[in-house]
Amino acid sequence: MHQLRRQGRRVGRKRVARLMREQGLVARNRRRFKMTTNSAHDEPIAPNLVAREFTAQQPGEVMVGDMMAIETSEGWFYLAVLVDLCTRMFVGWAMNKTSDTALVSSAFRMAMRRGFHRGFIHHTDRGCAYAAKDYRDLVEAAGGLRSMSRKANGYDNAMADSIFRTIKEEGIGQTVPETIACARELVFSFLEGVYNAKRRHATLGCRTP
Repeated sequence: MHQLRRQGRRVGRKRVARLMREQGLVARNRRRFKMTTNSAHDEPIAPNLVAREFTAQQPGEVMVGDMMAIETSEGWFYLAVLVDLCTRMFVGWAMNKTSDTALVSSAFRMAMRRGFHRGFIHHTDRGCAYAAKDYRDLVEAAGGLRSMSRKANGYDNAMADSIFRTIKEEGIGQTVPETIACARELVFSFLEGVYNAKRRHATLGCRTP
């Protein structure tokens, strides 16, 4: 039975390949992206307060954050974002050539200018930039409750991963930007000009953030 299934899959793949050739179609390879999470540190880890409930009743209640590395012909650069779970808006973001506490702090300060009040939940992975004392102090001084994914559990921050796939596929595309400046412009235009302003979300009843 297993052998018949394998043969069926091979036949199916060959048929798809033949049909693609006939239509002049070429499979699109996945772009390269670097891992940015470094959880090998001794800083204190916050409990998981979100528990995969990626919803919120009011704006300013829960923010979810993460970082991603973006390839350019000049090298890699990094994007840190924070998203409001209620509105799905990018409330904070920052870009730089280094993935460090200064980068995520810049994104956090932008988010705090967009209506978060004391008692909000701040959820990220266990990366060293988010666990660093300077960043912990920043969140706690703003009245935030820190929340982190469980160890080796990517699903605990699946919301951020889903958003990054959207940025990669719709904002950057398959062509590697020639310069970091060009990549910055692509990201900025997508975040503020498309995602926050025009892109409709099923979770919002097909409304924009």
